[in-house]
Amino acid sequence: MIDGKRVPGGTLVSANMWLVGRTKSVFGGDGDIFRPERWLEADAAQRAEMRRVAELLFGAGRWLCSGKMIAYMELNKFFVGVCFSCPWHFNWTMADAT
Repeated sequence: MIDGKRVPGGTLVSANMWLVGRTKSVFGGDGDIFRPERWLEADAAQRAEMRRVAELLFGAGRWLCSGKMIAYMELNKFFVGVCFSCPWHFNWTMADAT
């Protein structure tokens, strides 16, 4: 039974990740708009929930994507490479801790 409905044995049940990634209760009323600053504006609890939902893309439990950590490593390498070898130069300064 799922949501009060009988589901025959052997039926493949999955989530629509396009829809899950746009859940308004998690990502806000504008969850269907590309707005990366929402991650900076969210408090720690909301950001943790957004991360938990976003990581569903890689699966969970024993069906977890075996390439998840490789994907994260490659993304990190890409962004570091762009920041330090791009034709324009960034003026990096440490933020004032006070």
